Amino acid sequence: NGYGSRLADESMERMVALGSNSLAIVPYSYMRSDQQPSFLPIMRRAGTETDESVVATHIQAKQKGVFTMLKPQIWMRGSWPGNIKMTNAEDWRLFFDYYYRWMRHYALLAEIWEIDMLCVGVEFAEATQSKPEEWRKLIKKLRGIYSGPMTYAANWGTEFENVDFWDELDYIGLDCYYPLSKSHNPSRDELEKGFRQTLLKVERVCNKFDKPLIFTEIGFRSVERTWVQPHEEANGREVNEEAQHLCYDIVLNQVMNKEWCQGIIWWKWPSYPNYDQRRGSGFTPSGKLAEKVVEEWFLVNKREIDRD
Repeated sequence: NGYGSRLADESMERMVALGSNSLAIVPYSYMRSDQQPSFLPIMRRAGTETDESVVATHIQAKQKGVFTMLKPQIWMRGSWPGNIKMTNAEDWRLFFDYYYRWMRHYALLAEIWEIDMLCVGVEFAEATQSKPEEWRKLIKKLRGIYSGPMTYAANWGTEFENVDFWDELDYIGLDCYYPLSKSHNPSRDELEKGFRQTLLKVERVCNKFDKPLIFTEIGFRSVERTWVQPHEEANGREVNEEAQHLCYDIVLNQVMNKEWCQGIIWWKWPSYPNYDQRRGSGFTPSGKLAEKVVEEWFLVNKREIDRD
């Protein structure tokens, strides 16, 4: 992953040069099944997101004046956290017990090292809908450890639009991969209209809970038709940097002046500089046309903030 390394520091320097002032640090753990609870290990092997590398990345970021969000995530082979759904009450109890123990570790790490924000979960679409009170209990317990602001990263669509515990958090969080258009060859106007429809959904949630929002993830692959299902794998589609650039420009045009939008975390920026050379169809804007539109918008925004 490169966290805390010299190359990661160089990559962060490039990111900051574009006007970026925030980043998410993402330590992973794993579960083997989405229907059986299991202990969530803290990564300690070389090449994983160890506590040492997480803290080193945070320190590197603060030295550059960058806001840090700690965003622990669960990886699952052949599944994803949105499918986690225990089959009985005891297994649910164990799942939340294991999950709290894991998050408690990162809440303490964030408190000790004064990490700027903690994300308490990522895309647990089934678990948030079926067990909202357990999430409320979890958040309250984590508040007893971590004194900074908290968010939760809801998956786009049904989960985001139905989470009911935003009142427990400081920010609404959205992993935003709503389609901009189903057309293979839409006009810019059609793509802009599609994203405006997404923002109407976002604004309804923000207004209902009277909370600001952070795009805890938003992104597009540099491939053909990236706007159709932004979250999907490339699946053999041709590399198309112009398509990614267009989507970035549309998003930034529409959200940068929204008062409810308090931040954008693009998925994703590499922790080592040559990542983009191997992943031409990937999500990163690094080294691609989309990098320029990020620079144009972020540097303008930074100048306005500095002027204020």
